[in-house]
Amino acid sequence: MMDAMERKMPKSFRRRIVLVWLVVCWGAASAQVPAPPVDTLHVTTQLVTLDATVLDKGGRVVSQPLGRDDFLIEENKKPQEIYSFESAAEHMTAASGDAGKAPLLIFVLDELNYAYQRFNTSSWNVMEQLNEYVYERQELVSYLRDQPKVLSEPAEVLILTHHGYRILVEPTRDRGLLLDRVGKHDPGLGQPFRDLVEETGYGGSADLTLTKNSMKALESLALQQRGVPGRKVVIWLGIGGPNSVMPKPSNARNLTPAERYSRELMDLLVEARITLNVIGPGGDKPTPGVNGRNVSHYVATYRYESDFGFAGYISASGGQWRNSNDVRGEIQTSVNYGSIYYTMSYRPSKHDFDGEFRRIHVTVKGHPEWTVLTKGGYYAMQFGGEKDLAHQTQLDLSAATFEEMPFSAIGMTITDVERVKDTDKVFFTFRLDSNDLQWKSDSTKGVREADVTVSGAALGSVWAKNVASSQTATWKLTVPLETDNAPIGSEVSIMLSIPPKTQRLRFVVRDVTNGRMGTTDLSTAAVANAPVIEAPAPALQPRTDPQLP
Repeated sequence: MMDAMERKMPKSFRRRIVLVWLVVCWGAASAQVPAPPVDTLHVTTQLVTLDATVLDKGGRVVSQPLGRDDFLIEENKKPQEIYSFESAAEHMTAASGDAGKAPLLIFVLDELNYAYQRFNTSSWNVMEQLNEYVYERQELVSYLRDQPKVLSEPAEVLILTHHGYRILVEPTRDRGLLLDRVGKHDPGLGQPFRDLVEETGYGGSADLTLTKNSMKALESLALQQRGVPGRKVVIWLGIGGPNSVMPKPSNARNLTPAERYSRELMDLLVEARITLNVIGPGGDKPTPGVNGRNVSHYVATYRYESDFGFAGYISASGGQWRNSNDVRGEIQTSVNYGSIYYTMSYRPSKHDFDGEFRRIHVTVKGHPEWTVLTKGGYYAMQFGGEKDLAHQTQLDLSAATFEEMPFSAIGMTITDVERVKDTDKVFFTFRLDSNDLQWKSDSTKGVREADVTVSGAALGSVWAKNVASSQTATWKLTVPLETDNAPIGSEVSIMLSIPPKTQRLRFVVRDVTNGRMGTTDLSTAAVANAPVIEAPAPALQPRTDPQLP
């Protein structure tokens, strides 16, 4: 009966009926979100990618070209076979011309976390915060002035506030644009101090940082960059987030929520190929400095497996914590370390996922005096094993919904907007870049499939953290198995109510299998000018009354 009705309906209406059915059935998450394959991992431990910088005993980057056979990778002291290798020369943008192999510099101006001295007055602390911030910004401007008009690596500048990230400059190589935006930025006065007092009494943690906001900021950045090609060198200007230490759990299978979250966040940073560097003027934070012996000692002795906070994340990602009044010089050193590097990968010989830390150590054969600065390791957490996959998907979609930053790991464009007559509902159709999706072959069905989850949200101002209306649906995309490549684009749709007070719309797509995400935004004016269509007929539902024949 349903097949006969479908043949009589216009194609657009058939598509919308299927959409309505998907939306109605979303509550049964287990039916809509397929279980991941057994070999899909939270951190891509099937192929661990390392970005490595080689330093001599003086802390200078080694210029001597090295090959695959020069390196030794060990995981928990067991040698690993190198699967792929990219030389330092390949990452020099002038030589390679490949934007995907050039590192992305991400400058974060931290307007969230500030040192606070309880024995001084509030006005003194506010002025001290402002002076520190202005100095850090001026040092960034000084660093940019020393660069050529066209930067060697693309750079972006993010502002971290208690509302989340704000984009000051999107990725660019234009030094003039960076100088203009950073030089004119006014952080305001006293807001971070008010946040600390209002939210926590005095401070969010022992070192007076806002723990929840700082962790969410790292998570959002890692989610945004997960699946985006290339290395990302984060240069965090400010005091940074919390740096407390928790005792190592006796059983990794019985983790507390905080312990599980800290491990998953660390794996996210490693998977996204983020190297986290925190730089601030002076202060009481330890720093390895630029002396080669100090860097070597730091790499050999850091403790990441029990660190809850920035210290552990910096170590695991291969970055450094630098405190010096020469902020400009520290920025340059971090850029040098992050831009001249080798990329190599390996498949771990141990495949059990017990939640324990996997220590990574890389050396150059025949040169024990050299230090290889790279990821410190990852946690062997199974994607979808430690936490329900449908729940994790919703958390990721929510994080991407409220961030002002665009997510670009999956190309996502709006191709059609249609308003439903006499209702506040609107149909949105999107085209996804199929090359960004993970396709799985099913020989029994003769198709290749990709599972994606799409969400739409009607939001207020960029500062508001509430949703006026939202909707989520999961799609299973298919292409014939005999096709050589995935199609250029795949189409998905969603229906969303637009309440009168809506100021902006954000749509998010997430690959169910590998966690890649993409976003696109739309103004309410575009919805107001969209064509009007008749409401589609409701989809037929199966009978549930046992008394009916």
